[in-house]
Amino acid sequence: MQNLVEHKPILYRSDIDGLRSLAVTMVILFHIWPHSLTGGFIGVDIFFVISGFLITSIINKELNAGTFTFKLFYTRRIKRILPVFYTMVFFTSLAAYFLLLPNFYLKFVETAVSASAYLSNVYFSKTSDYFALDSSAYPLLHTWSLSVEEQYYVFWPLVLVLLNKLSKRPKWINLFTIGLMFIASYLFSIYSTQYNSSTGYYSIFSRAFELMIGSILALFIAQNPNIFSDFSVRSKCVLVNLIALIGLCLIIMSSCSLNEKTAFPGYIALMPTLGAAFIIYAGALSHSSLINRFIGSKCFVAVGLISYSMYLWHWPLLAYWHYLNPEAKNVPLLTGLFIILMTLLFSSLSYFFIELPIKKKRYSFKSAFVKFQLVPLLIILSVAWCVTKGKGLPSRLNSTAQLQNMYLSKDYCHNVVHGKCIFGDVHQHPTKVILFGDSHAGSLSPFWSKVAMNQGVSIKIITSDSCYPLLDTVNALPSSEPTLFSKKICSNQIKYISEHVSDYDVFILAAEWSRYESGGKMVPSKFTFDTEFMNTLKFLVYHKKKVLIMGDVPFDSNSIIDSRIRNSILPWHQKYGDILKMNDGVVINDRIRTISESYPDVYFFDMIKLTSQIKSFPYESGILLYKDSDHLNQYGSELLARYYLVDKSMFNLGNLFESY
Repeated sequence: MQNLVEHKPILYRSDIDGLRSLAVTMVILFHIWPHSLTGGFIGVDIFFVISGFLITSIINKELNAGTFTFKLFYTRRIKRILPVFYTMVFFTSLAAYFLLLPNFYLKFVETAVSASAYLSNVYFSKTSDYFALDSSAYPLLHTWSLSVEEQYYVFWPLVLVLLNKLSKRPKWINLFTIGLMFIASYLFSIYSTQYNSSTGYYSIFSRAFELMIGSILALFIAQNPNIFSDFSVRSKCVLVNLIALIGLCLIIMSSCSLNEKTAFPGYIALMPTLGAAFIIYAGALSHSSLINRFIGSKCFVAVGLISYSMYLWHWPLLAYWHYLNPEAKNVPLLTGLFIILMTLLFSSLSYFFIELPIKKKRYSFKSAFVKFQLVPLLIILSVAWCVTKGKGLPSRLNSTAQLQNMYLSKDYCHNVVHGKCIFGDVHQHPTKVILFGDSHAGSLSPFWSKVAMNQGVSIKIITSDSCYPLLDTVNALPSSEPTLFSKKICSNQIKYISEHVSDYDVFILAAEWSRYESGGKMVPSKFTFDTEFMNTLKFLVYHKKKVLIMGDVPFDSNSIIDSRIRNSILPWHQKYGDILKMNDGVVINDRIRTISESYPDVYFFDMIKLTSQIKSFPYESGILLYKDSDHLNQYGSELLARYYLVDKSMFNLGNLFESY
C-alpha cells in the first residue's frame, strides 16, 4: 500500500509559482517576438533551478524521514509530467497529419518518438540549431528541456540516496562529491558551448549544473535553516530584500542583454540561474521580501499554476504558424496575441481537466506507468512505424500537392552510392556517362533520364544531400572534410567516383554552387571550394574526360514557394499561377561558367536560359515546378527536359555524346 500514499513534504510557496510565471512569460515572448526580449530563452534555465530546488527539497525531506522510495518518486513524476505532455503530443500529432508534407511528417514522428523516450535533446543536438529559423517548424522542439529534466532525475535521486547512506562519514565528502559534479558540468558547458554549440545547448551534461544550483540551494537551506537567526528583524528584512533585488536584477539583465548570438549556456548561464536561486532563497529566509510578495500575488500565481501547460502548448501553435508562413520574418501583433490567447485557453483546460484531477487521484507506480507512459509510448511507436514505412503517407495529399511535393519517385536513386542507378537508355552498355553532386544534382535526375533516353545513351546517377561534386585528386580533402552534411554517404560518394574515373568518359557535375562558396551554408573548413573544383576539372581533363557543368536553377529567396507548397495540403488552399520574382543566381553561375571556360572539353549548361523558355515560370498549368524554394520537383525536372528536347539550340549535346 505504500505506493498509494501521497506525501506533501514541503510547504507551498506562492512566490515560486510567481517565479514560474515570470519564466514562462519570458519564454513565450521570446519565441513569438524574439526582438522584444532578446534573452527570454533564459526562462527555461529558471525552470531548471526551480525544478532542482523543489524536487531535491522533497527527496531530501523524505530521505531524512525514511519515507523515500523510488517507486513513489517516479509515480509523482509520471503524474506531474506525462498526462498533459501526451495530451499535447496527441493533438500536435493530429495537426501534423493534416498539415505536414511527407518529409516534414517523417521528421515529426522522429521527434515524437525521441520526446516520448526522453531523448529529444539528443535528437535535436544532432539535427537542429535552436535559434535557426528552420527550427521553428519543429512542433516538438520545446520538449528538449523536458528530456534534460528527466535525464537529470534518473541519476540525481540515486546520488542523494547514496550520499544519505554515507551520512555518517565526514560532511566534506558529500560536499566534495556534489561540488565536483557541479564543477564538471559547468566546465563541460563552457567548453561545449565554445566548440560544439549544439551539444552545449541541448546536452544534459552541459545543463546539469543549472538544475544542481537549485538542488544545492535546497540542501543548503535544509542544513542551515536558521543561518541568520542572530540578525535583528530589521537587518534580516534589509538582507532578504537585497538578496531578492540582486536576483531580480540578474534575471532582468540576462533577459535584456543576452541574445541568440550569445554563447549559451556556458559561463554566462550563471547570471539567470543564480538570479532565480537568490529569489528562491530570499523567500525561504523570510516573508518580508517585497519582490517575493509581489510575484506571489494572485495574478502571478494564476499564471504560474498553468505555466507547465503554457510551456507545452504555446510552441506547437507557434511552430505550425511558422510552418505555414515560412516567408514571414516576424509574427504580426494580432497573430501573436491570438497564439497567447489560445495558449491560455488550452493551458487552463489542461490544468483543470487533466492536471488537477490526476494530481488528486491516487495511483500505484505500476498503474501510473502503464496508463501514462507505456500505452502512449506504444501508440506513438506504432504510428511512427506506419508513417515511416509509408514514407510520410503522401496519399494524404491532394493530387496537386502530391505532384508539387514529389522530389524523386522510388524509380530514382538519391543518397545511394552502391546501387545500379542507371537511367536513360538502360540497354546501352557499358554506361560511360555519370551525373554526380548534391540534391540539386539529384533533382536533375528525371531531366537527364529523359535527355539520355533521347540521345540513346545510358547514364549513371550518384547524388546525395549537400555533397559537392568534387574528386579526391592530389589529396583526400573533399572526402575527409569534417563539415560534410552526411559524412558517410557523401564521403563514400566522392571516394567511389574518384576510384572509378576510368569507367566513364563523360562527367556531369551539378550542385547548389552558392552553398559551398564563401558565405554559403556549407563552406568547407579544410580547403577552398574553388581550388578543389579546379583540381577536379584539371584531373578529369588530364585523363581525357569530357565534363559538363550544370548551372544552378533560379531559386526563391523569399520562401514564397515554400509557403505555397506547404499550404497546398489545406482543403481551402488558393491556386496560384502568377510569375514569382526568382533569384537567378547569375553571379555564382557566371563564376562557375568562367572557371569551366578555362579548360578544354569542359562545357557549361545554362539552366537559367532553359527556364526562361517557360513564360509562366515557376508554374506550368498552375502547378509549381519546385518542391521547395530551390529544388525542382520531378514534374518540373521532366518538364524542363521536354522544353530542351523541343529546342536543343541552346546547348548541343553532340559535343559530349559524339562517340556514342
